[in-house]
Amino acid sequence: KLTATFNITTLATTTDKPVTISATSNGVTVTCVLTVTSARVLKVVMNPTSVVGGVGSMGTITLSGPAPAGGAVVSLASSSSVAKVPATVTIAAKGLTGTFKVTTILPNSDVPVNITATLNGASQIGVLTVTGPKVKSMTIAPASILQLHTAVVTVTLSVAAPAGGLTLVVASDKAAISVPSNVIIPAGAIKATFTATGNAVTAIVVGHITASCNASSATGTLTVKVK
Repeated sequence: KLTATFNITTLATTTDKPVTISATSNGVTVTCVLTVTSARVLKVVMNPTSVVGGVGSMGTITLSGPAPAGGAVVSLASSSSVAKVPATVTIAAKGLTGTFKVTTILPNSDVPVNITATLNGASQIGVLTVTGPKVKSMTIAPASILQLHTAVVTVTLSVAAPAGGLTLVVASDKAAISVPSNVIIPAGAIKATFTATGNAVTAIVVGHITASCNASSATGTLTVKVK
């Protein structure tokens, strides 16, 4: 035979290590180099991938190989202050995965957050979307008014408004109904009210009022009648 094979076993290492393998026969030695690489972060998975601000998420880190003796200390970072992660997470010796908790606060609008895990100079990113309040519903009382009279519109959010309050964009699809263009819901409040006014009309007008924020909206119907 001209060739022979043999197995090489390796141990987990904290850094990449080039290893010289020598073979000698009849006084002749040949060598080759085998690089034993340290474990890298293979992926970062968030579960769930989207949460309402104030609700937590769990991250799972998967390594490319088993952690070395003493464990692997993975550095963590968040791209936004609306999501906080621990500075590090330690994966036990011989382990392939580790988990960490993410805490969030309520933002004014939806925020995609990059959660970065780094080990031995290599990084992977998991994305967590922290959502802000959504418009849940609208009521208009009364639902029918005479011209030059008013109705009270109440908009309810999915969760209370964050620090600094929340701005709703308001619109009417009929000139016969006047509404403010913006309504501010104070921090901590879950509802806001505003006035819709019926302008002078010569015939009955059925209009729709819409309030929106953060890619969500609610619509109500208001009828304006002639005196």
